Amino acid sequence: MISSSKLFAFYVFTLLVVPFYIGPEIATNFQINLERLALVLITFYVFFKLLKTRTYFAIGDMYKKNKVFLLFFSLFFLWRFFTAISSEYIVSIFLFLYELISNFLVFFAFYLFVFSKGNSEKFLKVVYFSIYFVFAFSILEFVLGKNIFATLAPANSGAAISSEAIVRGSVYRVKSVFEHPLTLGHFCVMVLPLTLFIKGYASSNFRKNNLLSLFVIAMAGLTGSRMTLLCCTLILIIYFLTNTTKIRFLEGAKPTKISTFIWPFLVILPFLALMSISILSGRDSLDSYVRHAQIINGLQVISMEPIFGFGQGPGGMLAIAKYGTAMKLWAQNAHTIDNWFLSILMASGYPGLLLFIVLNVLVFINLKKIFIGRERYKAISPSVYSLWLAFSISYVFGLLFMGILSIFTLHPLFYILLAGLLWATAELKKLKWEYNAK
Repeated sequence: MISSSKLFAFYVFTLLVVPFYIGPEIATNFQINLERLALVLITFYVFFKLLKTRTYFAIGDMYKKNKVFLLFFSLFFLWRFFTAISSEYIVSIFLFLYELISNFLVFFAFYLFVFSKGNSEKFLKVVYFSIYFVFAFSILEFVLGKNIFATLAPANSGAAISSEAIVRGSVYRVKSVFEHPLTLGHFCVMVLPLTLFIKGYASSNFRKNNLLSLFVIAMAGLTGSRMTLLCCTLILIIYFLTNTTKIRFLEGAKPTKISTFIWPFLVILPFLALMSISILSGRDSLDSYVRHAQIINGLQVISMEPIFGFGQGPGGMLAIAKYGTAMKLWAQNAHTIDNWFLSILMASGYPGLLLFIVLNVLVFINLKKIFIGRERYKAISPSVYSLWLAFSISYVFGLLFMGILSIFTLHPLFYILLAGLLWATAELKKLKWEYNAK
């Protein structure tokens, strides 16, 4: 029988490396793939774990440490359920069930059976291993000028999935194992901090992680995505500013932190970054008219269903296309929503969006508390603190990226990182309490 650690590792690998659209299609929009098979196995694993008393003790401990967050977290998914069953589109129910398992259940499973069991290093190793694969397929696609997986997609797949080459202006946009360059961008901004900030775990090999960081940055450039490049630039700035490595220029001279030499460049770096992003993305400007129009039209249309929204799936997009008249949207953009916050609003109304915002604000409040006392936490446990820092930055930029992307392919990774972040936060608080009690 497969061990639990191998099961969770297999799931992460299938999520990050195996294109979700590869597999037999039972019916329209109902496809069997490796990730979903792994999710079924995880569901059974959690079910059998719930038959054991000690699992409830672990859940109780998790609740004590995160009770307010878990309340709003659960309310959010409960409201998503109500809005799904109230929708006229039957697909909303199936999308909710997938969301319930791949987001809600995965969050709890990784918190309880991966991070709380001391398997953070195994999770990181799978992520690092996956980066090699995603990078290799990115380079292969860029060299060939076409995506080798596109032909394996079902005939009724979306244009981005079935397209062998996505080009903006004169720039070829790589999507690698994902369905769109922006999904690859979402992957980059969530895994880059895991290669930069962690010390004392699987990333203790400095040279290996430097190589992985370069791979991720290279992929960010190949996406041709302005948001990806901007996020990666900001992550690198944070890394250099928080890097405590010291160098000595003269024999006997006092060592100086590397970050000291970064500050002067911050004056011109934003301008250089914006120029580079504009060039690499194939755009002469950084405007986003379409996304702005989607928000304006969405706010206009949601007044028709302000409480329950239109349900997960096509309801919100069709409503914007049909009734959104505040700003002009071209035909090719009329059936897309490039913003997860807007997508939640259209699917679940204002209550759904408010619950999502509140649960994330609660996370930020915890982040602020740890950050204020960072020197103390770093002194007590440098390895756990570095893990907390990496998860924090991955979570923040993963959430920020949702502002320009509603594709939910990598939302499970986002919730896994959130589970790791909450566990690391609780662990730091426990270690501090134990240290003070001595």
